[in-house]
Formats: sequence, C-alpha cells, structure tokens
Amino acid sequence: MIFLGVLALLQILFLPGLLISRWVRLGGGFLQKTIQIVGISFIVNFVLVFLFTALHIYIQPVMLILLVGEIGVLLFVYRGVLKVPVSHGLSQTWDKIAGSITKILHPEDPQNNSNSIYQLFRRFALLIAFFFAVTAIIHMGRIIISNVPSVFNTYDAIVSWNRWGTNWASNVIPSGTEDYPQLGPVMFSLTYVFLGSVEVQFFAKALMPIFLFLVMLMFFDLGMEKPSFGILLGVEIVYLVVKHFVGEYITDGYMDIPLAFFAFLSIYILLKSRQEKNDKQKVLVILLGFIFAGGAALTKQAGIYILVVYPFLAVAIHGWEKIKKWFREYRWVVLAGLVIFIIVVVPWYGFKAIQIHSGSETSHLMIPVENTSSKFGTLSIMDKISSGLLSTGKYALGFLVLIPALFIIDPAIRWIIILIVFPFTILWAGYASYDVRNVTLVWPFYSLAIAVSLEAYLERFFKLGERVFGNHRLRWWGVAILIVVALAVISTAVPSNILIQKQVSLQKQILNPELNQQLYDYFEANPSQGKILTNYPIGFLPGFEGRDTRFGFNNLPDFEWALDQGNIGFLLVPNYAVDEVRARIKKGVESGEFTLVFTNDKYVPEEFYIVNR
Repeated sequence: MIFLGVLALLQILFLPGLLISRWVRLGGGFLQKTIQIVGISFIVNFVLVFLFTALHIYIQPVMLILLVGEIGVLLFVYRGVLKVPVSHGLSQTWDKIAGSITKILHPEDPQNNSNSIYQLFRRFALLIAFFFAVTAIIHMGRIIISNVPSVFNTYDAIVSWNRWGTNWASNVIPSGTEDYPQLGPVMFSLTYVFLGSVEVQFFAKALMPIFLFLVMLMFFDLGMEKPSFGILLGVEIVYLVVKHFVGEYITDGYMDIPLAFFAFLSIYILLKSRQEKNDKQKVLVILLGFIFAGGAALTKQAGIYILVVYPFLAVAIHGWEKIKKWFREYRWVVLAGLVIFIIVVVPWYGFKAIQIHSGSETSHLMIPVENTSSKFGTLSIMDKISSGLLSTGKYALGFLVLIPALFIIDPAIRWIIILIVFPFTILWAGYASYDVRNVTLVWPFYSLAIAVSLEAYLERFFKLGERVFGNHRLRWWGVAILIVVALAVISTAVPSNILIQKQVSLQKQILNPELNQQLYDYFEANPSQGKILTNYPIGFLPGFEGRDTRFGFNNLPDFEWALDQGNIGFLLVPNYAVDEVRARIKKGVESGEFTLVFTNDKYVPEEFYIVNR
C-alpha cells in the first residue's frame, strides 16, 4: 500500500509536468522549473480525472496503466539524462549552490558604489535574510515530514473536501458541491484510486503542507534573483502571516492555502517573465501564468478574481504595445495557449452552470454575504469593511505602510498592490469577512509587498543618510549617535508596560506550564488566602510571591509540624513523597481533612489538595 501511495504522489506532483516540460520549454532555473512542473501536474491531473470520471473509467487499473505509460515515455525521452554520471550531476548542482551563495556574499552593485553605507548594509542584510529564509524553509520541511502519517481533523475538511474526494474515487462526479471547484478533492481522490481504498487518508493529507512550502520556495527564488534581502525575508514573513491567520489549516484539507498557491504562482510566473530574453518565450511564460490563474479558479471560487485581474497585470507589467506586438507575431502560440486554457477551465464551470440553471445544484455566491451580515448586523457596507479590516489586528497596519511605499517600489509590485492586495482585501472585508480564512489568497501578495516595501524604505533611509553625511564622512561617533537615537525611538515605540506584560506572560510559563495554568485557574475561580505547602517553586510565579512554604515531603514528623502552624491552606504534593507522608495524606482525604482538587502528570506528577480547617 505504501508503494502505491508513493506512486500516487508522484503522479499528482511530477509525472504529467515532467512530460510536458520535455516538449514545452519552461523558463527559469531549477526552482522555477520544479514549481512549474508541480503546478502543471495538478492541472493536468484535474483535467484527466474529470474526463475519466465523465467516461466512467476512473478506476485503479486505468490509472496504473496511465502511470506505467507515463514512466515509459519519461524513460525514453530522458534517456540521455539518465546516462549522465551521478558525480557529474552532483557537481553541477554543487556549482549552482555555490554560485547562489556567492551572489549573497558578493551582490552586484548596479550603481558601482560598493563602499556606500547602504551597499555595506545590504551585504550584511542579504546574509542574515538568506539565513532566515533557509531556516524557515527547513522548518516547513519538518512540518511536511511530521504531517505523515495523519488524518483530516477539521470540520470542512472532513464533511466536504475529503468527502468529495472519496466521491470522485468512486468514479462519480460529486453532487451537492454547490459551485465549489474540485481541484483539491480530485487530488485527494487520486491517492484513493491508486490505493484501491478510501480508508487510508495519509497520502491525501500529506499533500496539504506542500502548498505553503512551494509558496515559500517562490519567495526564495524571487529573492535570489537580484538578490533582494527584502524578498528573502519574505520567506519568513509569508510563513508567519499564514500561520497566524490559518495555521491550523496548513496541514489540513481546506483549500484556502492551495488557492493562495495557485494565485501566487500565476503572478510569480508573470514576474519571472521579465527575465526572459526571447519574446516568444515571454509569450509562453505569460500564457502559462494565465493557465495557472485558471488553476486558482479551479481550486476555490475566489480564484476567479485572479483569473480576471491577470490580463490587466500582464499589460501593466509589460506594456500594452509590447503585448499587442507579441500577440501579433506569435498568434498561433497565443491561440494554442487560449485553447489549452479553455480545455482546463471552461468544462468544469460550464458543467456547474448547467447544473445550477437546471436546479440540480445551488450557488454559494450569496452565502458569504449572509454570513457577514449575520456577524456585523445592520452595519453599513463601509462599517463592515472597516470592521473586517480591523479584525486582522496589527496586520491592518501593514496596509497603511504600503500606501506611501507605492511611490518608491518596483512598478510591478506596485500594480500587484493596486490590483490585488487592496481591492481583494476590501472585497473580502465587505463580502466575506465573517471568517478571516476567506482572505488567505491575499497573504502571499501582502507579504511580498511588505517585504519589498521594507527594503525600499531602508534604501531611502540610507540614501538620505549618505546625502547628509556623504559616503565617506560618516565616522563611528556618528554611528554611535544613530544607534542611541534608534534605541530612543524604539523605547518610545515600545513602552515599559508592554515589556512588563511580556515578562509576566513568559514567567507564568516557567517549569511546568500546565501545572501553573491549573493553579491560576483554581485561584481565579476560588480567591483564597493560605500558604501552599510544596517543594514546587510557586513563589517564582507572578501573583504567587510569598504564597509557598517549601517542604520536601521526606518525613512525617516535619509534615505534621508544618500542618500545625495554621497558615497552610493547600498541599501540592510530588509523587516522590515518602510512603508515610502519602499514607497520612490518604488518611486525611478519607477523614475529610484534605480534599483532592486536581492532579498533573507532566514532568514530575503533582497532586493539589485543599486543607479543610
């Protein structure tokens, strides 16, 4: 079964994309090609499963025959590559890695001013950002590994997305899906069809964290291109933002993060198209990005937004005159790309439109409006938008940070902010802000915009400093003054009470956090005085200073003496208390002298008693 599950994952992630990449030249380096291959494989598999299910031939034997055929063709077309010595391949890989690290250690200076303060700062920032990016990617890799094996455990993943996947695996197009696209459930179904059973979810669920991992790799690839320390920091930023808002869904079966993957993939490809030297290749890459936007539309309804906005972004980034020129010169390439797009996207939405029109399905279109209205009541649309934006907490400030950045950042990123980040967020806030999960699509674009803006702001700051001090007139005493000023600003921005609150919050987690929480919960519900006889250092917990009487529970006479002092109201007893003390406590419980409140089995097991007087 494990072997079949691995074959299913190979089919889902790589085989169709590898075949197509042999005949359609994919641009970019290793990372870009790999990510494109995965994206193509997802889309091709969706088209194949939809077709096979419509023909009622979506069964294990057919899929195994297809897989064997794909592997056979791959072995034939890549026969030359397979003859290359392993040492040669590893040597080339090492040279590319070394070249990438060299770019970080010795970045190009487009202004030939390598001794400027900003360029020196940029070198250090690149090294630090590279470290954070690699660390974040490794951490995400650990999440992928730790997710295997596990099962779907959140509501919609169980009752909707995975259930639809099992329907597809039964060689039946699911009913009752409303207008939800099915690319995700189709991927789940492939694992079940290859396994010949819907009972094992391990391989289906193993797919889920890969989507965020690929988004982080796209940031890494964009960051290494220039290189850009801002975008490299974006690897960590996008992980933290997604984790903050939809962390529980990173490894589960919701389609919000896969949607964000396809949406960002389409624009990532569009950004990468600027690096292509050949006009025909530029056209191919732009069309491929359009097909990936179709993949977003096939993942969740919100992907249609990316599909609609993609052509406008393409024109904004490359210019209308160039787009017209390329499309005239390569009209057959454009026509072929549009035909592929139609084959990929139109059949599913046409099928659903027919079902909705006939009344056999219903549309989900107005349900988010109803849920948002239910959450915010009779608020006006502007108040709903304001409330929705505020529900993102401190991340709402990021949108304000982006407004002045529009005037100083890369024009391509500016258009992404204008056409995606701002309008989609406002659309979500007014239409579907009953759940912050519904804005997941925007977070990769938000993170990219924040990362690029951060770098632009720092560049302007250092350039201003160079104008004031000159490139070579700044002395170490000036640096010391700047550090003092920066510390003063930070001290103003972070008041003392915030530091104290953070200290208290962390101090409450020392030693055994679960036991601490039990103590806090008890005394919050039952405010009472009296000391706690214990060997656990309760006195170091905020709010319990002076409340403990330290005792080792190592002899009965001292225990009796401590009880006779009259100020002992509670016992917190470790499991290694001597037998005669434990017997005395048991006898006290039976007589009503002591009452057991709770136990804790973490670290050193403890029992908490009330002393009844």
